[in-house]
Amino acid sequence: MRSPNVMRKFQFLRANPLLVYLVVEALLGATDAYARGGGGHSFSGGSSHSYSGGSGYSGGSYSGSGGSLNNIGLFYLLSRLSFIQMLVLVVLIVIGLWVKAKYFPSSDDGSGNDEGAVPAYYSPPEIDGGLSTLMAEDPEFSMPLFRDFCFALYSTLHHARGQGEAEVTKYKGYLSDFACQELLAINRNRDGVNHPIIGVVIGSFQVTSITEDQKQTKVSVSFDANFTEETIGTSKQQSFYSREVWIFVRDRGVRSRKPALSTQIQCPSCGSPAKSDLHGKCPACNQLIRSGVYDWFIHELNVLEISNRPPLLTSTVAEVGTDFPTIYDRHLPEMQTKALAELHLADFNSMNDRAQQIFYQLQKTWSARDLNLLRPYETNSLYETHLYWIEEYKKQKLVNRLEDVRIEKVELVKIFIDAHYVSVTLRIFAVLKDWTETEAGQTVCGSKYNPREFSEYWTLIRSRSFQAPKGGFNQCPACGAPSKINQAGVCEYCHSLVTSGEFDWVLSSIEQDESYRG
Repeated sequence: MRSPNVMRKFQFLRANPLLVYLVVEALLGATDAYARGGGGHSFSGGSSHSYSGGSGYSGGSYSGSGGSLNNIGLFYLLSRLSFIQMLVLVVLIVIGLWVKAKYFPSSDDGSGNDEGAVPAYYSPPEIDGGLSTLMAEDPEFSMPLFRDFCFALYSTLHHARGQGEAEVTKYKGYLSDFACQELLAINRNRDGVNHPIIGVVIGSFQVTSITEDQKQTKVSVSFDANFTEETIGTSKQQSFYSREVWIFVRDRGVRSRKPALSTQIQCPSCGSPAKSDLHGKCPACNQLIRSGVYDWFIHELNVLEISNRPPLLTSTVAEVGTDFPTIYDRHLPEMQTKALAELHLADFNSMNDRAQQIFYQLQKTWSARDLNLLRPYETNSLYETHLYWIEEYKKQKLVNRLEDVRIEKVELVKIFIDAHYVSVTLRIFAVLKDWTETEAGQTVCGSKYNPREFSEYWTLIRSRSFQAPKGGFNQCPACGAPSKINQAGVCEYCHSLVTSGEFDWVLSSIEQDESYRG
């Protein structure tokens, strides 16, 4: 039984819900997360695990925007408090701040905050050794191309799952028996019924390990994703959040396919359609294409979570990581020199300008719910993820407004060069006003008045077969015509694919602070 004093305090707070709200607002209000263009939502719908597309999770996600009282409303509410209520509020705030300082200290130790200071936080080296060995054996290997291959295979197999075991079996050239059964178990563990998959969005993609033994290379990949199912015979749809770990294997010494073929799910032996017989043999060339002899093969598939989490575009979740120290790649100094020579540049100013142009274009098109003007500046996988979230806003008759967007600082954190691409990762610090409203103009979350500070890790790629662009930012870089790029990333005038990085830097992924690992 509670003591009388505790009960009286509890009754007092129950009788003064405004006071409780003000205390919470004072202590936690600064951590409400907003949507912002292409990122800032939490993909899983209630946790702080976020993504940005692509590669990591860029893009919109599941938690949606948050909201808080503006300064005028807060002043009004404070003016309504009695002296005793105000005194209690001050005491509670002081106690709350003391508890926060004692038990939840900031993770920022000051490293990297001073101008010119040597950064003390570096990306973990676990993957470096395995990646170096893999690229030494397979000079054609490219992480952006491997990511696109994983995206394509993930989407293909989940769509096949929606049609049932017979369809999944046709892709046994890419699946072990165990992986096949784990994929099909998603259907069995829910209602045992096959539901057509009408949409697959990968929110977060991370390579977590690269290891080798005497015969094979093993790459472990984690996915956070969403798939939307449809009930047969009805128009009823249901979205699910999924966390999965896929382990790919490939025989050592096998070379990667050429870039134009890297995302095609086909027989890796002869190039015919990927569908195989019950034993994993290609019906065209009769080769057994399983087990990584010709290409990456899914040795294990582990489903960690499947949950019913529809897109929540009006909820609140804490923004995590803006004050985290920047994670720098340990090879950055040497790679800067190498990249400048590769790019025939004196500095990275032009790349930085391009990144900022794309950043502002994303925020602008996001508010307009029309990504057509953004199409030339994102890879296919990232654009499809962003397009999904814009369509979701339209379905729910909502608009995510972004205004007074301003980049505060840009930090170069990583450079990577493979056979096909130069990849550059930047940490972008920015501020904007961010709120979500109905199509009728009623604000449902966020604030029109209070700017929000945030930061994200953006990775841009440019082809090593780079051709100087013929037009400006809003022109096709291949022919110089006014930018009119279709959904496939192809110029409607000259039919050039302009989203591959062949003509200029394109955005490949956006990762949130709390999920970026270097």
